[in-house]
Amino acid sequence: MKAQPFISILGTVDDTRAVEVKSVMRLQALATTRGAASTPYVAQLLGAQGEVLAAAPVVRLRAQGSGCGCGQSVPAAGPFVFEAMVADVAPGAALRIVKRAEERGPGETAWTRDAPERPPVVRSLVVTVNRGEGRATWQARGEGAVEFSLQFSKDRGRSWNGLAVGLTGTEHRFRAEPLPSGRLVFRLLAHDGFHSVARVSRPVVVPPRPPIVSILSPQAGRPFFAGAPLRLWGAITEGDGAPADPSAGEWLVDGRAVARGADVWIAAPAPGAHRCTFIVRGRGGTARVEGDLRTLDPRETDPRRLAGGDATRGAAARRARARRGPGRSAGAGRRRRKGGRAR
Repeated sequence: MKAQPFISILGTVDDTRAVEVKSVMRLQALATTRGAASTPYVAQLLGAQGEVLAAAPVVRLRAQGSGCGCGQSVPAAGPFVFEAMVADVAPGAALRIVKRAEERGPGETAWTRDAPERPPVVRSLVVTVNRGEGRATWQARGEGAVEFSLQFSKDRGRSWNGLAVGLTGTEHRFRAEPLPSGRLVFRLLAHDGFHSVARVSRPVVVPPRPPIVSILSPQAGRPFFAGAPLRLWGAITEGDGAPADPSAGEWLVDGRAVARGADVWIAAPAPGAHRCTFIVRGRGGTARVEGDLRTLDPRETDPRRLAGGDATRGAAARRARARRGPGRSAGAGRRRRKGGRAR
């Protein structure tokens, strides 16, 4: 699967079947849209003489209000969101959405947009990253309302990741923590509703950061039997996005080193409350995460306590009540054994 140049058209169709286009962008993308349904509309790129240079079906995007979204139900009637991916084969003179005629005929034009005389121009783009905060500034001009999108690449522009969309000013500030560390380049896309132009920044070096670590097992709140096999399993994400070294992780239980690696097995410690620590020494520093670990004595514990309740204590109380009989309390029994009369 390889991204190709397309003209992406996004919009809505309301109850009256009026078509409203919300966004037009020229970009590199995949042609298929998963879960889309067909509509009676077609999007077209027109030439200077009105000829059709490229066309693509307008598809209905499925909206999921609940559930996993994996069903194949038929979309309900009513307003919907649509998308069309028209091949970007030429600059073109106009874009058009046509509703197909039920009988043979030219169809009905539902929306059209003419190309501006000149596409937008981005004169400069400067991106800086300092102390966990990023700042992008640019100079651009265009006819009418121009929107901007900001992207970054960690492989010298071979692939791009979205950072911000729908920008209308000349500056954007962002947090640098979610970005991978290392040498990045940024790209600004300017959209005038018909054309899209781009400008790439100079490389920006994001300082290395400690890896992001988490404990997947043992799970918090879940008790384990002492002496039984216990899985120590941690997740490691390096700050530069490169694969992590599994051997860089070290496990401690109550401050004592017990194993090395991201996924290992040990014998669960003695019954009681313990502290489990996962330490990772990555390329950008050291990170650690801690969690609680509770172990039970299998010889003295009803297995039903693993569900979180105290079944053993509850069963003993029920047996004691059954021996006393109805209407008698434990306190009354103790007073009778002392020789007094319960009142």
